[in-house]
Amino acid sequence: MQQHEAVLDIQLKELKLSTFKNNWHDVEQLAITESYSYSQYLSHLCSMEIDKRIGTRLTRMIKESKLPKNKTLSSYDFDSCKSINKDQINALAETDTWVNQAHNLIIFGASGLGKTHIASAIAYRKIELGIRVKFFQTSHL
Repeated sequence: MQQHEAVLDIQLKELKLSTFKNNWHDVEQLAITESYSYSQYLSHLCSMEIDKRIGTRLTRMIKESKLPKNKTLSSYDFDSCKSINKDQINALAETDTWVNQAHNLIIFGASGLGKTHIASAIAYRKIELGIRVKFFQTSHL
């Protein structure tokens, strides 16, 4: 390793650019092979860093939310309960107006309708949109 490469590793570590640090040499070889410009090389590394950070953030937010696992809108059977409006649930999941206005979402009904599943699915979507959530069952409050 040349001196400037060692210095670069230290600089990237100090800047907390771990994905840059771990991949710059491989991407450099790709850039040489593919004749990347300097900006293309830098953009490629930035994209890798951003993707890694987004993935890490989502993983952390899901863990912190304490949501039940594998409860998504795509896995909910809306046909099993005709009284649940699929479009309304999807709208709650996709829009953040009600969250930004600090409105609460209370889901109630008979046992076995999938209230926990729907609440979790909406919360997972909010996390994907960058909104922090915390899941509580009313019995634990």
